[in-house]
Amino acid sequence: LLSLDTDGSGDVSRLEFLRAFDASLPKEREPFDATIEQFLRAAKVCNRGKRESAAAAAAQEAADASSRASQTEAAEAAAAMDRLYRAQRLGEVFSVFDLDHGGSITEDELFELGSERRRLGQASGPWTREMNRRLMKKLDTDSTGAVSKSEFCDYFAESLPKEREPFDDSMEQFLRAAKACGRRKKEAAE
Repeated sequence: LLSLDTDGSGDVSRLEFLRAFDASLPKEREPFDATIEQFLRAAKVCNRGKRESAAAAAAQEAADASSRASQTEAAEAAAAMDRLYRAQRLGEVFSVFDLDHGGSITEDELFELGSERRRLGQASGPWTREMNRRLMKKLDTDSTGAVSKSEFCDYFAESLPKEREPFDDSMEQFLRAAKACGRRKKEAAE
């Protein structure tokens, strides 16, 4: 408690927790992602069935923290929460995009997903192999021929809208396309 309680109030505020959490996380992408995944799994177990009340409590905590903290501190806390939220959502999407559950997204999987987005009307025009290769080159920063979770999350964290609602809309579109691809793959196997 003493190392987290930086203002000496006897309580650990949301902002103090976020700063300590942010400072203690690994800086390398893979260990960071693994740590966040562990926290997210633990949080899901603890909060199963309580999302709405937890969201209301978090909103109240954020409001309380905002009233105690300066605007700069509140902005820092909001930015940290937004980064965690975006990482969680992108990680969920990556897991569904990984159609063969191999731990990465291959060029063929990416092509299936791009084509499915067109079939669903989420994007216009044809999805060509050349377009797919160009996107793959942007995503696959280590040139392994497959897109890792960290590469996927890094790219889309920067390229998707920063505002919550358009970001969430993109996530839902991605999930619908990936689930449709999964159903097609399952039907083809039967």
